[in-house]
Amino acid sequence: MQDETIEKIVDCSPEVIKYLEHDPIRYAQDIHNLKFESELIQDFYVCRRQTQIIGHISKCYSPEAILVSLSGFDESVVQSLLETLPKDKMVITAEPRHSGMVEAMMNPSTVVMNYLMAVEKSEVKLVHPNQAILLTPDYAEEYASFPYWPIPVDWARERLAKDHVLGLVVNGKLVSVASVTTRILQTGTITGVETLEDFRGRGYATLVVSKAVEDALKHSETASLIVRKDNSAALHIYERLNFKTFGEVAWLDVGTGLLP
Repeated sequence: MQDETIEKIVDCSPEVIKYLEHDPIRYAQDIHNLKFESELIQDFYVCRRQTQIIGHISKCYSPEAILVSLSGFDESVVQSLLETLPKDKMVITAEPRHSGMVEAMMNPSTVVMNYLMAVEKSEVKLVHPNQAILLTPDYAEEYASFPYWPIPVDWARERLAKDHVLGLVVNGKLVSVASVTTRILQTGTITGVETLEDFRGRGYATLVVSKAVEDALKHSETASLIVRKDNSAALHIYERLNFKTFGEVAWLDVGTGLLP
């Protein structure tokens, strides 16, 4: 360790935001949470070498799992930051180059590699976005029951009030959803894309993601998301909308059973 120190962050400081903005699409959720939803942050640490920030780790609450975001200049930084984590169930996202250190220290049950994709306003190709709608809290029960990441109804109602959650309704039934969970200048992050199994293969996800992208680009320079490298169906949708791959993200599940 070369004069490295670990510092707990309790406020949204311009210095920390500036550090995260060296890769704003990758760390959009951290930037958003620090600026707008600090109550979701359980812990946030940075690593300094002398006075310069050279890594960070955040631990945020969601009803599905503790979500951890990690960055670091090198392996010694990553090791120091991982030592701040409790022995608990969680999902860790990190650059692939750090996945070996995370695996060695945290013993994840599953490691999944994902593409980090984005599309700019000037390049997007939307497909009938007006067929999807912005969901209101009235849809909380249906939204909460989507099978991939089921959540409590109260949490669903809160997120529908705060986030922009887009949905496609067919014959009165909510069949496909996607959320815009960060809204910073550089990007709007799209998450939670899911279509009920009986309604897949009909183009519904393309319509709802188009609506989510349109929504994100109202306030941000890009729309972005992560997608499993082996999810060919989802990749086809995003490439049709003109998303481009510009990086990778490792998803390391420590005992939650969740997959991206």
